[in-house]
This record gives sequence, C-alpha cells and structure tokens, in this order.
Amino acid sequence: MKLTLVPYAGLCNRMNAIMSALSYQKKTGIKPTIFWEKTSDCCAWFDELFEPIPSLEIGRLNDFYLKPSEKRNLYLPSLIRTFIFDKSFQGEKISNENILINGKNLGNVYVSSSNRFCPLCETECLGRHFVPLQHIQERINAITSQYTTDTIGVHIRRTDNVAAISNSPIELFFFKMNEAIRNNSNVNFFLATDDSQLKSEIKRKYKDRLITFDSTLNRCSREGMEDAVVELWALSLCAKILGSSHSTYSSFASKLYGRPIETIAQ
Repeated sequence: MKLTLVPYAGLCNRMNAIMSALSYQKKTGIKPTIFWEKTSDCCAWFDELFEPIPSLEIGRLNDFYLKPSEKRNLYLPSLIRTFIFDKSFQGEKISNENILINGKNLGNVYVSSSNRFCPLCETECLGRHFVPLQHIQERINAITSQYTTDTIGVHIRRTDNVAAISNSPIELFFFKMNEAIRNNSNVNFFLATDDSQLKSEIKRKYKDRLITFDSTLNRCSREGMEDAVVELWALSLCAKILGSSHSTYSSFASKLYGRPIETIAQ
C-alpha cells in the first residue's frame, strides 16, 4: 500500500494531519508521501517554517491533480485522481476504518485532510517532531526569555471563529485571569490573539503583567505565517494555557509540549 497525504486548511489543522501520517507510518511501516500546498489559509511552504521531519518526506504541492477538490477548482482534481489512485479520501474527519489499521491493502491511496485521520500514537509533546527554522526559533526565545514559572498563556480567538466568539466570551477570560492573580501575586500572562483592538484593551488592563509581541495578524503572507508559528510556540511553552473553545490552535499548543489547558467556555 502507498499513501499520499495532502494536509489542508490552517497551520494546526495541517500539523494534526501530519501527526496522523507519523502514526500511520509507525503502525504500518509504510512511509507516506506528503505534499504541502501554499494557500490563503497557510501562505508559506512547510520548509519556509520548519526543519525537515527526518522520518517523513514533505514536498511542495505543485500538481493540480493533488489539490483538495473544491468548488473553485470545479472538483476536477478528484475526477483526475480516479485514474491515478485506487482509493481517494477527503474531508475534515476521515474514519479510521476508511484507510487502516485493519491490514487491508488498499493499493495506491490518496488522502487530503484538515485533521487526524488515524489514531495518534502520542497526544502530547509533539514539539519534538516540528522544529521551527533557526531565525523563527530566535524570535520565540526572545519572548520566552521573559517568562517565569508562573507565566500563563492566554489564547483568545476572535476574528474568524464564530464558535469561539460565542462560547468563549472575553468576560470569562478576564475572570480567570483575575482569579489567577488573586491566587498568585507573581503570575503574568502571554497573550495570543487575532484581534488587535482586544490586544490593546488587555494591555491597558493588565499592564506589566502582560507579555505580547507585535505580530502580523493576516496569514496571507510568509511573514504572517512565521508570526503564527512564533505565537503558537510561545503559547505552548507557558506553564498553563487558557484556551478558546472550538480552537485547534489552542488545543495543539497544549499538545506541543504537554502543557495543561483550561478551555474557557460558558
């Protein structure tokens, strides 16, 4: 059996799919071939953000027939794939029985996924697989050098996630942050958010207790994607994370280095 994987959607969705590929390889001994596409959701190639993963081959997606099928490409890639692959799966959630782990030889298989498609062999400390490029790591280090053992990460997702906005109101984040201060006078916070006005408001409210960095909020550029990696890693290295509901970014940050997460939800 041969597996070709195309992860899609945002950064953490793609990293979840790649973790499934690693688990697939560990369970079956078959090395997947992975193609990473540069899109408006994630406007940088994998090799522009991370060092190679030694056990995987991750190339740049240039062939039209490998692209995820969607309305804007008239779903033509999936039609072409019927002549190339024996089986083809696409979707946010693909059931485990679709592809593996039942020992069945499905031949030449194509998967495009924005999430896990295989049970993970590990669910935390994923940071050992994904290593930011040196110049990105140096920016991460500049932020985390300001941390103490009491630094709490706060991820407030706003501009593009309706579920996070409705289920994780700002007032609940303030309540939890104020509670942390009452319990520990030494606590400080690293803030990751996609809302610049909210960032300014929280800076005024928490002043010297708040650590931030000036990031490019638009992910439609390589600079914006580098900033996304910096912010994700900075969040993942806090002692604890206060995360947004329905946010892959929050949950993946906690898994990178096994940090505890409290999802703020009403």
